Amino acid sequence: MLLLAALPLDAAFFSNALGMDLGPKAVLDGNGYEGEVRGDTTVIYKDGETVLVRIESSDGYAVKEPGREEIVVVDSSGRRLSRTVVEDGHRERTVYDYDGERLSSVTLSTDDGIQSRIEYIDTADGLLAGLAGDSISLLSQSFYLYELEDGLVKVSFHGDGSIGSEEISQYRVEDDGSWVSDNASLDPEGNLASREEDGKSEEYGYSQDGKLVSIRTREGNEEVLVLYDDGDAVLEEHYIDGVIVRSYDRTDPDAVTETRYEDGVAAFRISYDGDGKRIRRVDKLR
Repeated sequence: MLLLAALPLDAAFFSNALGMDLGPKAVLDGNGYEGEVRGDTTVIYKDGETVLVRIESSDGYAVKEPGREEIVVVDSSGRRLSRTVVEDGHRERTVYDYDGERLSSVTLSTDDGIQSRIEYIDTADGLLAGLAGDSISLLSQSFYLYELEDGLVKVSFHGDGSIGSEEISQYRVEDDGSWVSDNASLDPEGNLASREEDGKSEEYGYSQDGKLVSIRTREGNEEVLVLYDDGDAVLEEHYIDGVIVRSYDRTDPDAVTETRYEDGVAAFRISYDGDGKRIRRVDKLR
């Protein structure tokens, strides 16, 4: 297990090939495995040479070793959102999605696009169903999954089933490595790119390191665009028939600024406390 425990700043310790803390050390002397903590960074040495660096951040951590790098992104609850490993030039990324508190899917991708995806569904007997790319998976006594032609995957039940096969997604693989179903698409990185259900569609945007940066929701003639920064919604814009009607700016954690528009032109600006409930000030802009 790599070092995770909190240590005093600039603390030196005895270590081993796994990067474990084996007890405090007065000074680094360049003999065997040893480590030190520099703020959010932990460094492991072997005979004075750096063999591992771990950097903690508010949204995960990164581990760097000779020929290998691992980056893990977590949400505010500490749940893993993604894990990216680059080793000897080969890149592998795993994306985790949740339905409320429950893990709903795990998607594995490489530089060649999505390689496999498992989707979990609750059944009456408490077991989970899933699908996994091009491999056959026996996941329950009451059903199993198998691959159809053209890269489609479907579920088959033994006896009575509590869910229908239409609840298991069927994807087709695109030339760029993305996966597309009738109501959703995944980009080549394994991120959910779009989803459509009951007349409402959502499009998702991501940064280069896979963090969510935007969600655009459309339903009827209404559209909402939400921009995110480090997992927090910082800007929200509402449109009707393509014309902006109001927006909310939450970049200041202690205040919310609402702008109301008339015919697409800013007309009023309303300032609220950080909870967005108590009005501080109203300004007329036109």
